[in-house]
Amino acid sequence: MDVAELLAEAKDLYDPDRKQTYLLARLEGDDIQTAKAKSTRALASLDHNTNRDRGPVDHLGRRPLVTDYSLAPNIPFESLTVDNRGVDQRRDDELREQLVQEMLTVLNPREREVVARIYGLDGYDVHTYDEIADIMVLSRGSVAQFRHRAGVKLRKMFDHAA
Repeated sequence: MDVAELLAEAKDLYDPDRKQTYLLARLEGDDIQTAKAKSTRALASLDHNTNRDRGPVDHLGRRPLVTDYSLAPNIPFESLTVDNRGVDQRRDDELREQLVQEMLTVLNPREREVVARIYGLDGYDVHTYDEIADIMVLSRGSVAQFRHRAGVKLRKMFDHAA
């Protein structure tokens, strides 16, 4: 979806909080009716949901990217998609991902795919053993066996590392 198209959809929303909520909902994949409903719910006002510990949040639980709402109509659309994680959090997430990828290198391709599907790694969604069996054309027992073998290999890797 084009930025200009999204902004054109939101042009009839005069309240900046409603407009921001609408645009965020559309970015999250909601259809037009759902996004408009979210933008009108509780007037989409940050005033309605102020928590002493967390500060102002909108009715979807998101923290605002700006605190001065007088300039809200001039907020660049790109600022709504900014990664708000701190430097330390980003570094920790990258290190965690590197560690997981290094661990998975000791597994053969089928073991790796089974583990990735069970735990939602490598871009896979989390699946049950039965779903994995259907997807990979295996029996449920084979899926359990691949997962067990992967666990044994990973435990051995940790034992040698320690």
